[in-house]
Amino acid sequence: MDAKEIYTEWQKATNLPDYLKDQLNTLGKDEKWIEDAFGQDINFGTAGMRGRLEPGTNRINLFTVGRVTEGLARLIEENGADAKKRGVAISFDSRYHSREFAEHAARVLGAHGIHVYLFDDLRPTPELSYAVRHLHTFAGINITASHNAKQYNGYKVYGEDGAQMAPDNADRLFAYAQKVTDIFAVKAAPVKELRANGILQLIGEDVDEDYLNELKQVTVDPEMVKANADKLKIIYTPLHGTGKMLYDRAFRQGGFDNVIPVPSQSIIDPEFPTTIKPNPEYRDVFEPGFKLANKVNANVIIATDPDADRMGAAVRKTDGDFQVLTGNQIATLMAYYLLAHMKENGQLTPDYEIVTSVVSSALPFKIAEDFGIKTKHVLTGFKYIGEEVDRMNKAGDAKFLMGFEESYGYLFKPFARDKDAMQGALMFAEV
Repeated sequence: MDAKEIYTEWQKATNLPDYLKDQLNTLGKDEKWIEDAFGQDINFGTAGMRGRLEPGTNRINLFTVGRVTEGLARLIEENGADAKKRGVAISFDSRYHSREFAEHAARVLGAHGIHVYLFDDLRPTPELSYAVRHLHTFAGINITASHNAKQYNGYKVYGEDGAQMAPDNADRLFAYAQKVTDIFAVKAAPVKELRANGILQLIGEDVDEDYLNELKQVTVDPEMVKANADKLKIIYTPLHGTGKMLYDRAFRQGGFDNVIPVPSQSIIDPEFPTTIKPNPEYRDVFEPGFKLANKVNANVIIATDPDADRMGAAVRKTDGDFQVLTGNQIATLMAYYLLAHMKENGQLTPDYEIVTSVVSSALPFKIAEDFGIKTKHVLTGFKYIGEEVDRMNKAGDAKFLMGFEESYGYLFKPFARDKDAMQGALMFAEV
């Protein structure tokens, strides 16, 4: 069928939510929109899928989420009864329809008898990565569009190692999804039934506590922090997202009690009303933080994007203005601090390794080489940093010290296998 015919099929569908019907009728007045929204299927790759929140086969909506989840379910079934029993961990962010999509994914998996661990509320992306490893699930699903504008949402799939799914499994998943001939007929079991049968299990505070306990490892010099943290006043903004769920406990247990949230940006809001694009690399997202910092005389501002995998920062200069740091600058500062401290304390050995993507700054590598440790470039995408962690663990030829990408992603302790803004925030506060 061509785009117009598929559009007509959607108009005839009896199970479209009212909000999708309204969008279909309004947006369908534009022939170019119909061709774009229905002329192809949304792409699914190793980073999952991401698109505008609209009806259509080339968009993110309840039905494209259902179709790709059906593909994941068939992939899990291909791997046998143990894979179904291990199941899938699912989390979601603060965007429009994120909770709805997460619950729908759980219902589709549950209809196949696949065990599901569903977070009871929004959570940071790195906590989902941790949960996959901690609960020993076969896979993970995260409903998020990270730092994109409010019109978008996305669907990421994680492998059993806690990193985004490897290309071979991602390809098989997509192939199974493509075999779904009727996107409106994907079976989804009722939540009440799944919970009663023990197939769907809600998780939350229990995993929070375990993840927060792991975060304690990030602090390099607890005594130094204890002696000096009261002199540091930090402004923190979660940019209306998931960082709000854990930041207070994370900072406090790390020894940082003097952390002041930006009130206007600490409200969970899918509109992201204080910024056009909630990306911590842009100066405009820090504007409310600048005002608060000047009011309370703070010198450091830390921002995490809505799914709390990216961390940005701004520091006050000698002239009183704030400098928003690049991801490379942040990584360089943290790498030098970590290396200098470990060398001073006799903890640094030549088999430690720093891993980064090929597009990131070479300066941390030059610093690492001066300290006499290993360095490794990998392809762009944090999953490749995760793969290198797995490789060195199996080979035993190196010890992971730090991974980073210039796009504001950092990892120090690989209990998660995705970039972790909570780890980055704690390390930067210590620096």
